[in-house]
This record gives sequence, C-alpha cells and structure tokens, in this order.
Amino acid sequence: MGYIQKYLFIISILFTPKIIQAKDLGGNFSLYGKLSMAAIGQAGVQSLNNNSSRFGFKYERDDLLEGFTTGLRAEFGINTSNTSQSVQEIPNTTGRFQVDNTSDRPFSTRLTYLSLSKGDFEATIGKNWSVWYDISGLTDIFMVTGAFASSTYTSNGEVIGTSRGVDLVQLRYKLGNIHLGAQAKLTGDESTDITDSAGNVIGQLVLEHSIAASIRYITKNIILGAAAINLITDSTGKDISETSVSVGARYIYKEFFTAFNYADAKDLELVDGNFIRTDDFEGLIGWNITKRHQLMIGYNWQNSDEVNYEDYEMSYYLASYIYRYGQVELGLEFVFDDSTEPSGERPENHQVILGATLYF
Repeated sequence: MGYIQKYLFIISILFTPKIIQAKDLGGNFSLYGKLSMAAIGQAGVQSLNNNSSRFGFKYERDDLLEGFTTGLRAEFGINTSNTSQSVQEIPNTTGRFQVDNTSDRPFSTRLTYLSLSKGDFEATIGKNWSVWYDISGLTDIFMVTGAFASSTYTSNGEVIGTSRGVDLVQLRYKLGNIHLGAQAKLTGDESTDITDSAGNVIGQLVLEHSIAASIRYITKNIILGAAAINLITDSTGKDISETSVSVGARYIYKEFFTAFNYADAKDLELVDGNFIRTDDFEGLIGWNITKRHQLMIGYNWQNSDEVNYEDYEMSYYLASYIYRYGQVELGLEFVFDDSTEPSGERPENHQVILGATLYF
C-alpha cells in the first residue's frame, strides 16, 4: 500500500464516526456494494470463487471550500471464498477474474481517493480507475470473465496505472459531449516483484514515470475514444520509454449493442517472464432480449511480433447469458480457448462458469 493510499485510508477512518453520528446526511453519503460468487469448471478442475465482491461509500460536502464540492470515496474488496490455491491450480486463468481472486486476505483496497469538483471539472488524488480504462472498460462488461486481452488487468496494472492505479493525481473535464482525462503517478521510483501464476518471484520492475490521457465522445447511444499511457521503466539498469495507445467504441441500437477496443501495447504484458509488445483486440455483440434477459458473444485476441514470441497468440471466444431480477443477477458463461503459447503448445483451457451476484 503506497504512502498516499495509507494516508487516505486513515482519513476515511477518521471521517466515518462523524458521518455515522450526523443527524441528516441527505444525499451526501451513500453506501453500495455487491456479493458475487463464481463456480468454474475447467480442465478437470472445479472451484467456487469470489467474483469481485465489494462494499464502499461515497461522501460529499459543499461547505468546505466555497464554489467547490469536496468528496471522499473508499471501496474495499471482500474475499468471499478462501479458495485462492484452487484458482492458482487452474492454468492460464487471466484477466479480471485472476486479479480479483488470487489474494488470501479477507479484505483489499480497490479504491480510495479524495475529490474536488466544480461544474464539469473534477480532480482526484489516491487510488482510482485509470484513464486507460476509459477505453478498455468498454468491453469489460461480462459478468465473470472477459478483459483478457486489453492490457488492463496485468500483473503490474495497479502499479503502472492501467486498471485501478495507486497514488494517482487525475484531472477530468467535460466540454459538451467531449470528455477529457489525464493522470500522473505521484510516487518517485517504485519497484515491485513480478511473479508467475504460481507466485514465484521472477523479476523486478522499477517504475520511474507514468502519465496517461484519454479523450472520449459520449452520447446516449455512442461512445468513441482513445487513450495513451507513457512509461519510463528500469528493469535492466537502462531507462526505457514506451508509449501505448488504445482506441475503442460502443454503439447501442434499441435492444442491441456492440463494442470493441484495440491497443498497441508496449511492455504492458508479462508473458513467460518478459514484458513484450502486443497487439490487443476485444470485441463483443449483445442483445437485451428483455429487461431481465441478456445474451452476449465476444472475442479476445492478442499476439506479438517480438523475437521468440512469433508463435504466441491469445485467442478466447466468449458466450454469456445473464438473468436479472431486482438486485439479483445470475449468469452462465462459456470460454473457448484457442490460444497458442510461445512454445507452440495449445493449452485448450476451456471454461464453463456459473455466476451469482447480489447488489446492495
């Protein structure tokens, strides 16, 4: 946990008693969360696992700084299933699911930030969703899986700021339908151990610099956007500057919808112990049959032109059915794995997944 994140967590604890004792919170304080589980069957292994369960609160005040709204948000992950070892035994379980379920801790910090806003301008400091996710999040809407190939939920995604980035200063501004975002890490040199799927340390990444920006055009039915992130890293004693770029779109037509994102990602993905350049693509098509029933199909693809990785290809076909009733959501997902490892092997780790979520 970074210094700023610890500081914000202490602030949230100090705020909480005052909030609870307030006689009239009005619309300034809100609680939210979900309990979610997923049963996964794959390659002869079955396990019941947590699926991004969480609880959080938001608190805002208009009387601390004239003309501005100040806010505090904290969100904590709940590990509803102590089965992380079973998850690790399932080979090549990547994407959002792996990131949220490989911890033995009962709680984890998903978001913790302070905000200052006025009109269409907002500034935040702390752990927050990144501007890179403004684009990759367009296809991250499957109930359990998905987001395999967007270079978002990587082994160091929180450190460099592609998913929920830590110690971020973030600025956002809306100009009509144009939404602008920019962010930078406050920390100086930051190092983190890089581990494989079994938890073994295989290297170290030193992050010296990370800035990112996004631009989106948003209407009721259309989202068009692009994002970029620049990293200066030191893993061999030599500074390396790399800029990754992503583009994406989402379109809704009556009960149908579609979305895609593509990224030219440089040194965001760790494959076989090495950071490599990748081409990333995610696409989906969905149908809201009724308010309660939804069908989706999608495709996640990634490959690389790096030396010794010419044979590498991530290729996942996804299918999903979701049933919603009030605050309850039930889902069935299929993942067909047509991937090829750098060694040329084809793992064929197909998955059948049952999910259940209760929102509150």
